[in-house]
Amino acid sequence: MGTNKRYSAAVDRRMSERIDQAVPRPTPVTLTAAELDVANHPIKQAVSVIPVLAWVRFPETAVQAEADAFEWTDKAVHVSWKAADGGRHQAWVWASSVERRAQQ
Repeated sequence: MGTNKRYSAAVDRRMSERIDQAVPRPTPVTLTAAELDVANHPIKQAVSVIPVLAWVRFPETAVQAEADAFEWTDKAVHVSWKAADGGRHQAWVWASSVERRAQQ
């Protein structure tokens, strides 16, 4: 028996959607409230986002992401970046793991 070529694209798309829903996505590890210590290190808001390269921790590994910094303390930076799957992530990371990148 062969496959139904007429509906194969629709079946493939539904199977891909089901796999995407079933597979857990990694979540970045953000700094804790104790690590941020905002009582002693107040948060400053950016007027506009600042393009940065930031090392971001995940449970499995660390990755360097092209991100946008939008707030910070003297110890940490809150960054946001687009993931490979198209979703957006954000996390607080240590300031020493962030460097500015050239604006495009």
